[in-house]
Amino acid sequence: MDSSKNLSARIKEYLNTLTTSQKIAAEYIIRNIPEVAFSTVNELSKKIGVSESTVVRFVRSLKYSNYADLQKEVQRGLQQNGLNSTFSERLEMFKTSEDDNSFEVSIKNDVNKVMKLLDPDFYLNFDVAVTKIKSAKKLFVFGCRSSGYIAGFFAYFLNYMRPNVIDLSRTQNVNVDALVDCKKGDVFLVVGMSRYSMLTIEMMKVAKKQGAFVISITDSIVSPVATLSDLTMACETGAQTFFWSASSVSALINIILKAMVLPDDDVLKKRFQKLENLLDENHVFVNCKKKG
Repeated sequence: MDSSKNLSARIKEYLNTLTTSQKIAAEYIIRNIPEVAFSTVNELSKKIGVSESTVVRFVRSLKYSNYADLQKEVQRGLQQNGLNSTFSERLEMFKTSEDDNSFEVSIKNDVNKVMKLLDPDFYLNFDVAVTKIKSAKKLFVFGCRSSGYIAGFFAYFLNYMRPNVIDLSRTQNVNVDALVDCKKGDVFLVVGMSRYSMLTIEMMKVAKKQGAFVISITDSIVSPVATLSDLTMACETGAQTFFWSASSVSALINIILKAMVLPDDDVLKKRFQKLENLLDENHVFVNCKKKG
């Protein structure tokens, strides 16, 4: 049974014993399970709009020893069930939640996922990630299976902005030997969403052993990808859907790219000009500009 069902069952069982403020907490928590997994009592109480003591009493009313026990159960549930569910399991969930699959609801869900990137704690990791990506001697970018397409998109534009970007997501039959030149001072940037590839985990382990700083874009701070990372940017992707949603991941990539070009950087300007000249001279794109 996943974490949300465990909580739902407990809340239903003890609903009549909850105070009004505890019921407010219960409603918020059920709708925001991942926030329970990653928030302190203080943080959660502020989000709900109740006191810390209300949250603590609510947890005890559900017969948990303390908030940490509830949190651990939720984290285990997210890691073992929701985040890494099989296609068959997702299809069953998809069939039983038809009201949640309308066009309008799907769009709103994606918007909500993107808005969660505005969390102050997320911004701190984002700022560090941009600094590391810009200053790395070499930048290795990797993603496997469906995550590989997003990683390849990211690497394509990073290559415009800085030298020494090695896109391993587009390399046929890539393996750990692709990291033979990876060393301290380099950054290994990985996109790893559920279901998590064994190759992704192996590549991360080797990159860390070689001394690289490992940055991950994944779907939870308790995912196997996150636990191997030096820095994690966790984007909600919707494990309850049949295919994971790339909306928040794409938004994150776009703001990283934007952050890299925002400073008035003469080196970057010269690189872009050189690039444009190269593309024009070799007639890479259709010229749609009207001539005098």
